Amino acid sequence: MNNLRSIVLIAMLWCALGSGALCQSSKDTTARAQQALYVELSSFLFWGNISLNYEYLLSNHFSLRAGLGMGYLLDEHTRQSGGALTMVNYFTGGEHKFELGLGLSFNTPRDNNINPTPAVTIGYRYQPASPGTIFRLGLTYDYRYGGPVQVSWGKTF
Repeated sequence: MNNLRSIVLIAMLWCALGSGALCQSSKDTTARAQQALYVELSSFLFWGNISLNYEYLLSNHFSLRAGLGMGYLLDEHTRQSGGALTMVNYFTGGEHKFELGLGLSFNTPRDNNINPTPAVTIGYRYQPASPGTIFRLGLTYDYRYGGPVQVSWGKTF
């Protein structure tokens, strides 16, 4: 599992620094947003999460996402879990997009053991091609207690 995490982190750094032929587009000379930074809140009654996320757009339909967040469950024991998230997102074209993302959350609950859990998101994404605002609304599960309704807002650059 450590090797997989290392490979994902190296690939994300490679893309974030603008290296690598897979991450660059030489066809378009107009200013196009290729990165996004946003806050995400997902909640449903007594459980949910909040996270800060970074995305690098690989193309008009795919992106890599990395985030740091904390999930919570309010019951008789009030549980929480924080950690990191990696995800690959697919979305349709245009400003108004359908989005589907799959990945892993690496959580550290109270026992301080890292527990990978699945991360899934599906929903609506507003993101113009030029730098500006990103808005997301949908269903999600991440950071162990996150979900199901999520809202995200941030900036693209």
